[in-house]
Amino acid sequence: MEKRAEDEWEVCNEDGFIYKRRKKETSAARAGPATDPTVEMRHMKLLKKRALLKMKEGYIREIKQWEDLSLQLQKMREKSQALAENSPGQPESPLPRLPENNFRPLIDDLLFQAEVQEAILQDFSNLCQMADALCEAEENRQKQALIDLPIWENPLSIMNSLAELEGDANQRT
Repeated sequence: MEKRAEDEWEVCNEDGFIYKRRKKETSAARAGPATDPTVEMRHMKLLKKRALLKMKEGYIREIKQWEDLSLQLQKMREKSQALAENSPGQPESPLPRLPENNFRPLIDDLLFQAEVQEAILQDFSNLCQMADALCEAEENRQKQALIDLPIWENPLSIMNSLAELEGDANQRT
């Protein structure tokens, strides 16, 4: 029984970091003697193709988000240019006309400037929300890549392996 347990583990040394891991089964041992190299090659190509298609979909989605962001920025630029061109003229005011006085043009100009600033701030707010969404999506993608690591599939076996390594190290000293 002890011999079988030793056969399942191999000692690895990577740049001075020594550890034990379960021996990987070779493809011949898994599939048996009926393994055909061409079938296995097709299977590997299919796996690569799926991985590349998944990456392509992710890149297409990201490019679409950047294009939307660029379009939003272009609209903001055009809107601010249009507002700046209309600035010298008399802005349309939603306020009822009061008798003309010396302050009326100044008030209209200030009101117009406030409306332009409000529009610009709203556009920047929308732009910031889009950038936040992009950053959050990237953060979630990176988190998922860490969560998908094979080390998390069976943490109990990892802890057992580390305990065995510690026991082996203690026996040697």
